Amino acid sequence: KVSKTTLHYYFPRKQDIFLDMQNNFEELYADNFYRIVEQETFSKQIWEIFHIMCEGDIFYGAGVSQQYFVGRLKEHSQRDFIKNMLTAVIRSAQNAGQIRNLTDPETLAEALSYAMRGVIVTWAIENGTINLLEEAKQAVSAIIDPAPGFEI
Repeated sequence: KVSKTTLHYYFPRKQDIFLDMQNNFEELYADNFYRIVEQETFSKQIWEIFHIMCEGDIFYGAGVSQQYFVGRLKEHSQRDFIKNMLTAVIRSAQNAGQIRNLTDPETLAEALSYAMRGVIVTWAIENGTINLLEEAKQAVSAIIDPAPGFEI
């Protein structure tokens, strides 16, 4: 636990915390990109993109994530690099027959983004009492509908 005084020393404004979170997520993806490409199937790559995202939220904790979402309620700006990467992996998964949801890849990426946001917000609102990784994995799996043998 970190005291409010310590937090405000390092982050004088709430926006500073959120900016740090966004920068940290970008670094998290850059540092862990290998985890995505090392997955043996495209459906597992899709999950790994969101797995990394959830790890970032778990790192900051439910309380900070609550404030982050409250501060960004008017926005829905998925980072372009994540959206482009996710769209490309979805397209490859569809072309390889590894996922059965054949919705347009960009539309599917957007749907996954909204669903994941909902799972993470629910986790934050419930103060981290649900298993974020398990709930997120179920949501991703339900949306992409992996073909037999390509489960995440």
